[in-house]
Amino acid sequence: MIRRLLYLAIVTTSITANAQHNYTIQEGQAPQAGTSKSFTATITGVQMDFVESEWRDFLHQYQGKSGEPIKNGDVVVMETEEVIFPILDNEKVDIMAMFRPFLNQNGLDSVMLTIWIEREDTTHLNPLVDEQAGKKVKDWLLSFYAQIDRTAITTD
Repeated sequence: MIRRLLYLAIVTTSITANAQHNYTIQEGQAPQAGTSKSFTATITGVQMDFVESEWRDFLHQYQGKSGEPIKNGDVVVMETEEVIFPILDNEKVDIMAMFRPFLNQNGLDSVMLTIWIEREDTTHLNPLVDEQAGKKVKDWLLSFYAQIDRTAITTD
């Protein structure tokens, strides 16, 4: 357990320290999910409540049904079921999202969003097996960031 937490701390530090813009996406093995692969987006300059709300709205565009968020300290986990996923030819997937707030190196509010994508056959989308799908997920997450950016500009 300590080894997993240390791994997460190292990943978090490297993601935030190397971010040149206010948004980065990483892919890799999630420490707490065994062999499942995850995608992590680091979003800087926004509050966690805002990112959670935008994420729910973003997935509803794909007809996803979000459950109630589960809070554990500062970390929030949200599952959205039956998302019609354009990357996989509109296959329905379940997306588990974990939100974690932090202050970046400049003291700005930031959020680390990690997602796991479970296919209908209960396997997880794995960018190491399907590199093209992995790139498409990154692009899809960038479209989420574009939504956040547009909303943030119109509400400022």
